[in-house]
Amino acid sequence: MEVALTLKRVEERCEREEQQSRIAKQEGMTKSKKVTARMSTPARKRLMRDFKRLQQDPPAGISGAPHDNNIMFWNAVIFGPDDTPWDGGTFKLTLQFTEDYPNKPPTVRFVSRMFHPNIYADGSICLDILQNQWSPIYDVAAVLTSIQSLLCDPNPNSPANSEAARMFSENKREYNRKLRSGKSNRISRYRIHPDEIVLFTSWLVIGYWLNDMPNRANSNG
Repeated sequence: MEVALTLKRVEERCEREEQQSRIAKQEGMTKSKKVTARMSTPARKRLMRDFKRLQQDPPAGISGAPHDNNIMFWNAVIFGPDDTPWDGGTFKLTLQFTEDYPNKPPTVRFVSRMFHPNIYADGSICLDILQNQWSPIYDVAAVLTSIQSLLCDPNPNSPANSEAARMFSENKREYNRKLRSGKSNRISRYRIHPDEIVLFTSWLVIGYWLNDMPNRANSNG
């Protein structure tokens, strides 16, 4: 009788442990699916492609990468074009994306203090492709190169900084002198730290691998 009771208890314990194991496994799979789903939204997939393109074929004078493991927030730098008043300057920006990207533009701000007709005091940029002229065909590289072009080709008729717009229109020589001597616009040259790119690239590869697991399973099955 005692032996039968002990066996029953062992069976019940094994059954409980097996049930707990199944629950834990299901919860783990659910979490994995949620992580994969978050990484595989249309916006994040597009940003992964943007980042890959930016690393494989970077336009001259710009650099950018997602911040840590958050692909929706980027740090970027624009180098002042050679032989212009901006030459020698390196200017920091941030880009904040939403899940509506690329149907809606990112929010882009200069972190560096800027003196420019189309840049507000808070670093916001008055640029048509970031507003009513946005198109889903634009990617991160296109956004950064457009901003780089805006530095040398401002639109004083749509001023965000009235003083800079007035000086550019009425006394371009003084405007250029202010840019060249404006230490607030100039910081030491640097690029996104290689370790940041390596860390993010590793995360990127893992993301692609997780998303491609069902295809791998089907091809092997």
